[in-house]
Amino acid sequence: MLNVISLLGPSRCGKGAIIPIITAAKNIELPFNTPDLDWYVDAYNAGDISLKALCRLASAYMLCYSWYGHLGRHINLRANDYYSLQRMLPEVDLGSKHGRLDKDGEFVDFLDLNDDKAIWNVFQWDIPPAAFEMIDAEFPIHLNPIYCYRSPYYLFTSWISSNRVKRSLALSRMFKYNAMPKLKNIDLRAQFEDAVNDNEVTFIESLGTYKYHDHDFSGVRITREEETYLLDLLEETRSYGAHWQDQGMLVYFERIVSDPRGFVEYLKDRFEVTFHADKLEKGIILMDERPMKEVLETDFGKMRATLELLGCEENVVLKVLELQSNYIENF
Repeated sequence: MLNVISLLGPSRCGKGAIIPIITAAKNIELPFNTPDLDWYVDAYNAGDISLKALCRLASAYMLCYSWYGHLGRHINLRANDYYSLQRMLPEVDLGSKHGRLDKDGEFVDFLDLNDDKAIWNVFQWDIPPAAFEMIDAEFPIHLNPIYCYRSPYYLFTSWISSNRVKRSLALSRMFKYNAMPKLKNIDLRAQFEDAVNDNEVTFIESLGTYKYHDHDFSGVRITREEETYLLDLLEETRSYGAHWQDQGMLVYFERIVSDPRGFVEYLKDRFEVTFHADKLEKGIILMDERPMKEVLETDFGKMRATLELLGCEENVVLKVLELQSNYIENF
């Protein structure tokens, strides 16, 4: 069985923040942070492919790219990238990976490592529960989902601060599947939608971590299309979160950031993994451990003021605050 850890959740849910802890475990391969799996899910959600096709494509991709990772193929070597080998797995001898032959004998060794759970392949996406159930029942893959759940208010406002709705429906560096039907046979630049807020996070070399900056929403106005899109996103997240919580596979982002060692114990208990002690401490620093009050917004007056500043309709303000209240109560 292909041995996988699947980090699940929508964009901005915090999956990336916990990667430094995941990669501090032993026998972990470099996580793949590519859009392919999300393209398959988006194609399924758009009605362009069947559930069976989604599961076949996703399974083939994970099998193929886990093998590629074993060979050191398609490895991110851009040192400044968050997901680079240098930043996440500096102890890996890339030369030894490249020395492995793309031959059946090596492939059998790779299969044995997976069957013995001596290797962990990591993928990030947002698999629908129905797809998980089909892959789990019909394909030789242990998906081992971890659903990263984050507060509705943060998801709503961070998607606006990063211009994520408009970028998801236009030409952008996100390269979203749902943007493709909207592209025209004209110059690329005329169709580009930028990130607006490229300075929300800064890497501080001397501290070995990232620092996050509050976004100034002055002058930013939400569109009705964005409101509808984001309310649908919050509802899907709530539904998926309830499902994965029932399965014992949900983790709260705010708890991980405020108590990373508790998350480490969760990983040890669930997957029987061990950790490189020095890497784990560096990973916690890189993740930027913060007290709960800095990562979970509980000031409803402040939240209402921000949503009103964005120009949200009153029914949208009430819905976001209701979801945030439920999130805090169930936390």
